[in-house]
Amino acid sequence: MHKHRLSAHAHAHAYAYAHAHARAHAHAHAHAHAHAHAHAHAHAHAQAQAEAHAQASCSVSDSGSS
Repeated sequence: MHKHRLSAHAHAHAYAYAHAHARAHAHAHAHAHAHAHAHAHAHAHAQAQAEAHAQASCSVSDSGSS
């Protein structure tokens, strides 16, 4: 009986630890995501012009092939 109570206690501890760990991980992930998003946003600005150029030349060759 005591052994069962002990394992139940250990299980509750493991669950609490896993939950706290998952929360910390999610928090770190959110930070990394926000950072990556800001980075991608800066990239998008620089890429927008290059993409506009590529799109312009693409539409010309596209209409020619089709």
